[in-house]
Amino acid sequence: TDYTFAHDQIQQVAYSLISENERGKMHFWIGNQVWANKHTSPEKALFIAVGQLNKGAFLIDETHQRIKIARLNLQAAQKSKLLGAFVPAAFYLNAGMSLLG
Repeated sequence: TDYTFAHDQIQQVAYSLISENERGKMHFWIGNQVWANKHTSPEKALFIAVGQLNKGAFLIDETHQRIKIARLNLQAAQKSKLLGAFVPAAFYLNAGMSLLG
């Protein structure tokens, strides 16, 4: 089912009504789904998946999952750097490092 909002503020209010844990779970699920279907547009999928996974990363306890997402952040940082997007590259590097402790 697709939902659209008439105004950004309505979307923001609806989003704020969802608990932080549920939002994290949703973002993590979305990130995994995007990455699992990356074959259609791998570069675009990388940035979308990493963005979603980072929003749900606070829920991850398993070391191997944290390492996987840190590696994806490194890939996103490297691609960002190649594109001359240094601020996003730094963001992805910091996100990846924070996952590793």
